Amino acid sequence: MREIMKNIRKMYTYAFFSNLTFELVIWMLYLKHMGWSVGQIAMLQLVINIVQVVCELPSGIIADWLGYKTTLILGQVMCVLYGATFFVAHNHFLVFGGFTLFGLGLSLISGTDEAIIYEADDEQNYQKFWGRYNAIMICTIAFSNLVGGYLADISWPLVFMASIIAHLLSIMTVVVIKPKQVTADPNAPGVLKRLKSFLFSNRNYQKLILVVAISQATASIMYQYGSLYLSWITSFKTSGIALVLTIIEIIGAVFSVNVFKVVAKFDRLKVIFSSMIIGLLMSLFLGVSNFIIALVAFVIFSSVFEIWDTSLNAELQDIVVPQLRVTLMSFCNLITALLMALESLFISAFSKILNIQVTFVLFGLTSMVLSLIVLGFYFKSIHENSPEA
Repeated sequence: MREIMKNIRKMYTYAFFSNLTFELVIWMLYLKHMGWSVGQIAMLQLVINIVQVVCELPSGIIADWLGYKTTLILGQVMCVLYGATFFVAHNHFLVFGGFTLFGLGLSLISGTDEAIIYEADDEQNYQKFWGRYNAIMICTIAFSNLVGGYLADISWPLVFMASIIAHLLSIMTVVVIKPKQVTADPNAPGVLKRLKSFLFSNRNYQKLILVVAISQATASIMYQYGSLYLSWITSFKTSGIALVLTIIEIIGAVFSVNVFKVVAKFDRLKVIFSSMIIGLLMSLFLGVSNFIIALVAFVIFSSVFEIWDTSLNAELQDIVVPQLRVTLMSFCNLITALLMALESLFISAFSKILNIQVTFVLFGLTSMVLSLIVLGFYFKSIHENSPEA
């Protein structure tokens, strides 16, 4: 147990350094300041999503085959290279190359950190540990959002230099982690064969990844374009926008770290359904002309997302098999990235026709309705397969 907690604490430290992404919510404003159009910026986001779609599943197989630690280090190296390209923002070719590396880095990282946390103590304390890990990530992002906004008001290069240093520190942290590595099939075709078998035989997993992918893709896109949305409905400066996004992260962190207590009292599936209903209701208010109501709706939607997302992740982890853990989580992330790519393409194509506020309303309502419909089928399947049915 002592060794388990040592690894968990090291992962908490990694969560802090790896999420000091000072540019996360303001890079779009920076590129806009450097003369990039909204359409060009949307194409950059599309590049990230396309790379994730292409690399997500292979990166999961790599993590299960090469090892969790090595995979995390490779992912962070990609993030360092991506950060360096902001210093040559006038060179569109290099920036697109940097975002390609960033997409690859995110693919290598996604699911791997979750696997380390889960395998450290199996399912016994996963939701508690992951809730805390997620809360640290959220609080760190909140802190870096706030600091990044103020650094941007001083000097944009400071923002990107701080992010690069943080990624380097996260690499140093990963080096001392000793993750429990589940023995995997070194034969990639064998992994793919078991993956195909699992996907076709487990209908519940199919439904669950659709719920996760649809809701997570839209919430992520809305958060990534949050700075543009807030600049549209308000007259806030960069630091003011960063402050709003920081508040969202703090509220989300509180929800994330305490959701396991709520789940223990009210049942996980009920918590997921209730929080998604709140998300649906908030989507209705994103398009109102009163900026205060729209702002509050955006804050609530983005914050309550952490409740159903953390709970859905725990539900997914309980279903997957250990030998395919990262591969299966990567498959889920692949679907999410594919949907994000389509949504980014939509924003890029219609940026001159639809304003960002209308886009947010369309994305929010559509995704929440679809997610709740698929979730209903998942509930029905769970009920039919329960011993009481």
